[in-house]
Amino acid sequence: MSDPTPHIDSSSHTRTVLVSIVRALVRRPVLYVALVAISVTTILALPAAAPGHVPTVEDTQGFEDDVGDDGETQIGGPEKSRAVYGYLEDGVDRYAFRATEPVVRTIGVIVPAYKEHATFYPTMVLEEDGIEVARSDDLALAERTGEFEPFSLTTFWEGAELVYDFEPGHDYLVRIEPGESGATSGRYVLVFGGPEAFSGSDIAETLRGLPRIWFGAYGGAPFRFNPLALIPFAIVAGILGLLGMLVVRMLRRRAQGTR
Repeated sequence: MSDPTPHIDSSSHTRTVLVSIVRALVRRPVLYVALVAISVTTILALPAAAPGHVPTVEDTQGFEDDVGDDGETQIGGPEKSRAVYGYLEDGVDRYAFRATEPVVRTIGVIVPAYKEHATFYPTMVLEEDGIEVARSDDLALAERTGEFEPFSLTTFWEGAELVYDFEPGHDYLVRIEPGESGATSGRYVLVFGGPEAFSGSDIAETLRGLPRIWFGAYGGAPFRFNPLALIPFAIVAGILGLLGMLVVRMLRRRAQGTR
C-alpha cells in the first residue's frame, strides 16, 4: 500500500522561500535596508552576551560618563557586573560611585596581554568617604595567567583583586595607579563582579564602543590591530554580499522577462 503523504522536496521549498524573500526586497527597498540593519546589529551584538559585564569605554578626551568636581569619573554602582575600559598614562585614574543596596563584590584589574604591557602592573586602591579602606597590588609575576575574553576578542592578564562589602549611603572611589615597579602607562579594565544584566541603553552603548574595545583605542591609547576583530566584520560583509547578489539576480531575471 502506497504512502498517501505527499513528498516535499526540502531544497525546492527552501529555494521558493528565498525567491519570495528576494522579490519582497526588490519591491520594497525599505525591507532590504531594515534586514541589513537587523543583521548587522545582531552580529555585532553577539559578543555582548558573552561576558555579561556592562562596559564603560573611555574616549580620547576621557570618559564619556559624568566627571565630578575633583576630576573623578562617575560610573555605575556595584549592583551588577561591570567592566570599565581605561588607559593609564603617567598618572592616576579615579572612579566614583555609590551603592543602592548592600552587596559584597569582587573587583579587580586585568591588563591586555600585549607585549608593550609586559611590565605594566597597576595598583588598585579603594576609598570609602575619602578614607582608604583597601589596596591591592599586582603580584608582578614572571609568568602571568592569561585568559581569552570573547567580548573584547583579547587575552587578558589577571592583576590586582579585592573583595569588599559595599553599603548604601557612602561615597566610594577606586584609584588605578602605576605599580611600584614596571611601566607607568598602559591599557586596563576595571572589573566588577555581580549579576549579569543589560538594559536597552547598555546594549546601544556597547555596540557604539565595540570597535574601540576590539582595537584597544580607548582613553587616548593608540590603535592596535586585532586580527580577530576582522571576523565579525567579515560575517557582516558576507551577509550584505549575499543579499546584494540575490537582489541583482532577481533584477536581471525581471529585466529579461520584460524583453
